[in-house]
Amino acid sequence: MLYDPRTIAYLCEVFHPPMAHETTKVQAIHHELFGNRRVGYQNFNLAPAGVTLSNPVSQPGANSSFSVLPDRLRLVEELTEASLDDFVGRLEKVLGLAATRLEIQVATACQVTVRTLVNVRSFRDSREFLARGMFRFEDDDLKAFGRPSQMLGLRMLFPQTPNERAFYALRIESYNADPRSLYLENVGTFPGIVPAAQVAAFAEALRATYGFLVERTCGFLARFDERAQST
Repeated sequence: MLYDPRTIAYLCEVFHPPMAHETTKVQAIHHELFGNRRVGYQNFNLAPAGVTLSNPVSQPGANSSFSVLPDRLRLVEELTEASLDDFVGRLEKVLGLAATRLEIQVATACQVTVRTLVNVRSFRDSREFLARGMFRFEDDDLKAFGRPSQMLGLRMLFPQTPNERAFYALRIESYNADPRSLYLENVGTFPGIVPAAQVAAFAEALRATYGFLVERTCGFLARFDERAQST
């Protein structure tokens, strides 16, 4: 592995044709999951937009939840120390159960978001790595703004290809909470109708989005890291 990625968030949204979900059926899902130590949820919250099952979190900004909305199912683990395998296990159990109990026949698309942090080798500050190592800014280039920049970043969009059906939206940015770390986010959109209970397709989408981030994106970054180290 080129770097040691520290993944801080997984999010999976499975879209389906709009339908009204019965609250009693969602309550039954909550009851069935409640006693499961690996994938259960303690809280049941009813809101106008839908129902959210969640777990208490201690870290500010953390989120461990499953939401049933009129047009999608949303699964989130953010700042909870969940691993990829942890999230895949939760995804397969929770989404499979929900699709069956809510009688959702088909999914029209799946969107996966993975966020991770990496530390580059050539600079102690990720802003310096982006400015000097990647963008090759000279000392005077940023002076045109008349003030220092707190963040730097890059956004890239990758369309479908004959061999890959996903769209990827990639962000590479400095990370304000820790200047040493680069913040990487990949949003994978997988269009196409599949049976909603076919959770293996959603797990595959998650692994593909994760792989694009920690393998291809980190490989891209390493090229600039190596160049900076050699100069």
